[in-house]
Amino acid sequence: MARCNNCNKFVLLEDPYAEDINHCDIAIDDGFVEIAPKVVLYCSECGLEIKELTFEYEESHKCPICGEDHLDQLSLSRASVEGFEDFDFNGKKGNKLKNPIKYWGVDIYYTIACNKCKNSLNYEVSLKELPKNFDDC
Repeated sequence: MARCNNCNKFVLLEDPYAEDINHCDIAIDDGFVEIAPKVVLYCSECGLEIKELTFEYEESHKCPICGEDHLDQLSLSRASVEGFEDFDFNGKKGNKLKNPIKYWGVDIYYTIACNKCKNSLNYEVSLKELPKNFDDC
């Protein structure tokens, strides 16, 4: 729950819209990939943006065929966001009888290509964050 400034009351948060996650910042420089999808949570009453979080993913890649890091063609094939409840989040245990830990997860699928041998590499990464890490809009 969060306080909506538009409704002036505490409201439930609506799930993020699928379009929001597909418009994330992506960059590549000599095999170093940076992807920053932003997730926005909305008021379930009026639709106003209430909370947001930018996930950050960084990884260095080398081509497995030629061993070079001249990878500079990056394309985001798909990104999705989903809310989860679990009794274990990165080693933190919830109360197994009543209170699962709630968090948001982002799945990112991307492809990078080697300039030297033209090999394409497909990757999938999953990131997750607790709701308390979201910032107010």
